[in-house]
Parts: sequence; structure tokens; C-alpha cells
Amino acid sequence: MVQPLSILFVTAEASPFVKVGGLADVAEGLPKALTRLGHDVRLVLPCYSAVDKATLELKNAFLQMSVLQHGKGYATRVWESALQGGVKVYLLENEEFFHRRSVYGEKDDLDRFLFFSRAALELTEAVGWRPQLFHCNDWHAGFLPAMLHGFNKAGGRDQPASLLTIHNIAYQGQFSQEWADQRGVSRHITDIQKNMHSLLWNALALGIYYSDAINTVSETYAREILTPEMGHGLAPLLNQRQRDLMGIINGLDYDRFNSSIDPYIPYQYDVYSLDRKQGNKLALQKRMGLEEDPALPMVTNVGRLAEMKGVDVMLGAVERLLQNSDRLEFALLGTGEAYLEQQARELAQRYPRMVGVAIEFDTELAQLFYAGSDIFLMPSRFEPCGLGQLIAMRYGTVPVAHRTGGLADTVKDGHTGFLFDGFNIEELSHALQRALSTWGDRVSWRSLMINAMAQDFSWDKAAARYEEAYRLAIAIHDEGRCRRAI
Repeated sequence: MVQPLSILFVTAEASPFVKVGGLADVAEGLPKALTRLGHDVRLVLPCYSAVDKATLELKNAFLQMSVLQHGKGYATRVWESALQGGVKVYLLENEEFFHRRSVYGEKDDLDRFLFFSRAALELTEAVGWRPQLFHCNDWHAGFLPAMLHGFNKAGGRDQPASLLTIHNIAYQGQFSQEWADQRGVSRHITDIQKNMHSLLWNALALGIYYSDAINTVSETYAREILTPEMGHGLAPLLNQRQRDLMGIINGLDYDRFNSSIDPYIPYQYDVYSLDRKQGNKLALQKRMGLEEDPALPMVTNVGRLAEMKGVDVMLGAVERLLQNSDRLEFALLGTGEAYLEQQARELAQRYPRMVGVAIEFDTELAQLFYAGSDIFLMPSRFEPCGLGQLIAMRYGTVPVAHRTGGLADTVKDGHTGFLFDGFNIEELSHALQRALSTWGDRVSWRSLMINAMAQDFSWDKAAARYEEAYRLAIAIHDEGRCRRAI
């Protein structure tokens, strides 16, 4: 019988406590799925000022720690809560580092998350629970594997193994040599320099070098970050760790994103009642001030309006099609860069009958977009995993996506959606035109919808892959290979 594992999931954010981006969804969904597999998974995250202790029913602090940093002990209160399904959650409260309204973007973020890594280590001793593995997420927990290595090198009790998950390699936690010297981090950078013949002054590099195993959130992205173009300066280091690097697609909360029970759409439906989806389309057309006609294909996009998301290319491609046809509707929901918000508004002004734009963040309206659309656009320049295409397929809405990162791994061209290669208006226009032509063939389109809805992107599937990754990291740790053998 396979023995269950004990894992401490170290994250800067987690739903429902605090959410800035997709990491919060991962930190909620993955531990719950791992717990269903029988593992003892616990979360630790900072207790920011934004965390509503009363609403979230946090238990009173059951212990207080003194965490040493810069030669000073910082009082740290530990709050306890739980995710649905019984996943234990520890929230670390400290006046100096975490009593901020912002999760990220503070001038002392490096000190804040260096402290967080130290506090996470201290926590396991304080609660008398020793995990077999620390699951470290992004640069905010990148210091932790280096600390574990330092303890192991110093002798004494062997420390747990570590897995580092890179959700977006562009965010690295850059620091200066002066900062590293003052915090005692320079010795770790020197270790990297000995093997890499270069200096990498950032927390993510520390995590990559010292963790026992590494993963990203899709197989294609794991390959992409090995290249100079996509590695953001870390490709040489990642290539040294290539055999310990893997890609695992994120999961989707199938309870939350379920068209058969979704409370935010007027017509619930499943694969056996797809005709009811048309009612949501009419509701979306009405909500966005467009002509209410089920015979018009509805193309949508939901998300952050940013160049990284390909919004500039998307708006250009949509306008090219609108110039040649009035048998098309486009709706957009999201906020982001001011100039892209303005471009979207101007497109709606030029085509008031065919384009509707909602420059806002509205999770309930987003559900109607997914349920009421025919085609969902995901033209990201790069996309480590992507969530929108997974939700769209869950709702029987066919994605048109750029062949990159997780989009390439999750959208099957001609089977569950449409992919394009060259990142430009012409290529996206061509892919969208292919989708529209197929939409005109009701039998073929229905087959695409059914195929898309049949895909399994559940957290249960992802958890099984992470279970393999954890056992690999522990095996590497026990064998003594990894960063010492680079």
C-alpha cells in the first residue's frame, strides 16, 4: 500500500483568505484534491490586513512564535482555519511585515517574504508537525529551499524535501548584492556562481537551484522556459536542472464552474441539454446591448486587458472581421492597461450594434460570458497555464488560442478548439475565421462543444500528477542528488 504524504503548501495567497491572481485558486484547489487522495496537506500564508478574520472564522491565535531576522526576534501570531474538506490552514500575523493593505508591490517585499520563509520553517517546529516536503510557490517562497539546504549542510536532523512550482517565471524577486550581504543570502548566490559561472541575484533562482524538484504549470511552458527567449535570464540554470523539471497543468474547480448548477446563469445545461445554452446567449446579448439574435455567432473574451494577454492583437483581428461582415458579435469583459481599455471602448463606438464592452471586474457577469458565448478568444503572447480556456470548454464554449504554454497543452486544434501559431493579427484572424466557418456547420460545431465539455481538467487529475512530483522530489532528496550535483 502506498503511504500517504505530509506536505506543507507555502504560498503568498490562497482563496478564500486573500486573492490577487491565479495562485490563490491553485492554493485552494490543489490541497483539497490532495487531501481527498489521503495525504496530510496543510497551508501556510501571511495574515495580511486584508484578511477578514471575523468573516473567515479564524480561530484565535493558539500560539505565538519569535522569528529571528536581521538579528532581531519578531513576534508572530499563528491563526488557524480550514478549507472545505478539512485542509488545515495556518496564517502568520506580524505587525512589521504583513500589516499592509497590499499583498504585493511594497518596497520591502524581499524582506517580507524572506521573513515568511523563515516563519514557515519555524511553524513546523512550533506546532510539532514535521512535513515530508515543503511545496514552495513562486519567488515568495524561493528562499525556503536555500534555508533547508543550509540546515542540512550544517548537520543535525535532515530537513524535509522541497518542490518549487513556477507559476510565472517573469516574477523573480530581484535583489542587490548589498541586500544579499546584509541578509546573509550571499553565500547561497556564491554556491550558484561556482556552478553557473554567473551571478543570479533573485529569489526564484535560489528556489530553482536548491529545491529538490521543480515544476511549472504546463508541459509546454516547462520546455519554453528552457529557451533564452522565454527563460527571463534563468534558462541556463533551468537547463542544468532539466531532468528534475516537469510540467503539470493546473486544475479547475468543477463545483464552482459547472453549467448544470451555476447559479449565475439563467439557463443551466449540460452536454445532454445544449440547446438551453442558447438562452444564456440571448441573455448575454441583451446585457451587453447587442442585437438579440441566436443566429449571430457570439465571440467573447474575459480577462486582464494587457499586451501579455494579446489584447492589442485581438482587438485588431476582431475589427478586421467586422469590416468584412455584419454577421458577428463581440463582447469583452475586463480591466487593465488604460490605453487598451480605451481601444476597446473606441471599437464599441465604431460598431455599436456588434461590439459590447464592460470595463469592469465582475465574477458573476463572467459566468454569463462563458455560458452565453459560442467562441472564446485566448490570444496570449505567452501563457504558463491559462484558466479562461479551461472554463470556456467546461461550458461548451469553443476556444481560439495562441499555441503557447498551457494553451497548446489544453486546446486540441480541430477537436476542442482552434490554435494559431504566428502571434499577429493575420494569424488570429485566420484562426477565428476557421472557427466561424465551422460554427456555420451545426453538426460539426456541436461535436466540438461535446468534445470540449468531455475534457478532464479537474483538480483530482492534477493532484495525481503532483503526487508523482512529490515522490520524485523526496526520492531525489533522499539520494542526495539535486543542486549539490549540478
